Amino acid sequence: MIFTMRMIDSQTNEWVDADGNMYIIYSNQELMDDMHCNSYTVKRLKKELVNHDLLLEEDAPAEHDDRLYPLRINENKK
Repeated sequence: MIFTMRMIDSQTNEWVDADGNMYIIYSNQELMDDMHCNSYTVKRLKKELVNHDLLLEEDAPAEHDDRLYPLRINENKK
């Protein structure tokens, strides 16, 4: 849900990659602040979303935050 809300910023800022996919920028620090948790928890939760094909994380250069691609739930997947 928290990533879905951030998609509004992506639309406003036109954060779209070269392939036309919209992404969000949400630093681990912002996630820690918004979710009131520590960095271990943020990393664990993001890893869980990636493992369940709900999030794709693209590493960025050191001076930028990673791009996060929230993925849609595939209703046909079993």
